[in-house]
This record gives sequence, C-alpha cells and structure tokens, in this order.
Amino acid sequence: METENHHQLAFLDVQLDNSQDNIHTAVYRKPTHTEQYIHYLSNHHPQIKQAIIATLTRRAIAICNSDGLSQEIHHLKHTVSALNGYPKQLVEKTIRKTLASQQKYPNPRSKQASSPILVSIAYLGPISHQISRLLTSTAKLDVTFTSDRTLKNMLHANGKGPIESTPNPRGCVYEIACNCGDKYIG
Repeated sequence: METENHHQLAFLDVQLDNSQDNIHTAVYRKPTHTEQYIHYLSNHHPQIKQAIIATLTRRAIAICNSDGLSQEIHHLKHTVSALNGYPKQLVEKTIRKTLASQQKYPNPRSKQASSPILVSIAYLGPISHQISRLLTSTAKLDVTFTSDRTLKNMLHANGKGPIESTPNPRGCVYEIACNCGDKYIG
C-alpha cells in the first residue's frame, strides 16, 4: 500500500500534493519511466503519432490542476520533440488543437457520430491516405490503418510456415532476415 511521503501520494497516474491548504494534482510518472514513445521517424501512420501527443495532452488536462497544467504541457513539448524526434511545429499544433477541442467539446460523447461502417486497411505510406480519402468521401466509411508487417503476420499461429517453405526441425527457434543484412533470432 502506498503511503504519503513529503505530503505527496501517487495514485494510479496522479500525483496528489497535500502540502498546501488544498490538494493539488499532477501527472505521476514512475521513477523507471523512460519518456520514450513511438519515435517520429518510425514507420507508423502520422495519425498515430499525432494521437500520442493528443492523448498525453488530454491526460494532462484531465489530471493537472490549472496551475500545474502549463508545467505539464511544457514537459510534454520537451519530451515529444527533444527525446522522440517530433518536429516542434507539429507538437505545438497538435497540443493547441487538442486544448481547443477540449474547450469546445469537454465531453467526448457530444461530438458528431461516426459512420456505422469501419474499414481497416494496411498502412503503406501516401497511397493509404489516398485510399482513405476516397473511401471516406465517396462511400462515407470510417477508415483505420493497420501494419502489414507484424511478427504475428510473419509467423503463423498453427506452426506451419508458408506452403513453399520447409519445416524447421528446431521447433520454437526462428530467424527473420532484415533488409539491412542483419537477422532477428527468437
């Protein structure tokens, strides 16, 4: 059980500070937290990268007192841009948009309803954006993206490899070759 230390108590991801007349709240991070999120140069859809910033901003809004919110937003800007490679302009724009959205729609359920049909397609770069826009504008469908090269897709759950491959007598040891010439062995 957690106990109060120096008038502070961590509860879930909230830091409660009881050192003044009233309780102040801030985002709590474990001492082992590395501040690492999906790096900007990784092969993920840009909306996923923006969603990280927006989610961290919404968490700060939900948890922090008004006096601690600006400090948390400053920490967020530094963490996402300096430690995870995001362009400062993108970080600023996403935070500003999220803050404005939270003021306009404090309750997420009050937004306009989405399409009843959701289509999931593989994210393959710019062509995926074009397909998404086409499906959204012409068929009024909601579109999400998935990664086509996952370990799950490369390894078959039934233990059988592709039809043209030969069985591996070593059982659970596998090797995946990388385009750079290295190999992953698991």
